Amino acid sequence: MNSHLTDILPKRYESRDGSHVELTGSKVHLPVGGHRFRPTLEDVLEMLINDFGIDHKKDSARRAIRDGRRNFRLGQVSAAATDAPLVAQEAIHGRPSDKERTDRLEAF
Repeated sequence: MNSHLTDILPKRYESRDGSHVELTGSKVHLPVGGHRFRPTLEDVLEMLINDFGIDHKKDSARRAIRDGRRNFRLGQVSAAATDAPLVAQEAIHGRPSDKERTDRLEAF
């Protein structure tokens, strides 16, 4: 991990279960954007909650993060499809199902 990043991160925090965690670069989950995408702001927010114990409203924060990530990724799919409509059309017609893979759209 970049030393500049480790300089600004907390060295120790209290996890959700109340235990104290010593933070090292190897314990930080750096978001990489899921199956096909670049990291989003939502990925960084979820990393802060999961790895640094940032306080949040339990259900509503996670739901907002998941919804924001899905909306961003749907916008990326739309933009890519308009850039290459023939490829998008070919991918759709060659696919066995019309069902959306929301698990991949929302995955961290």
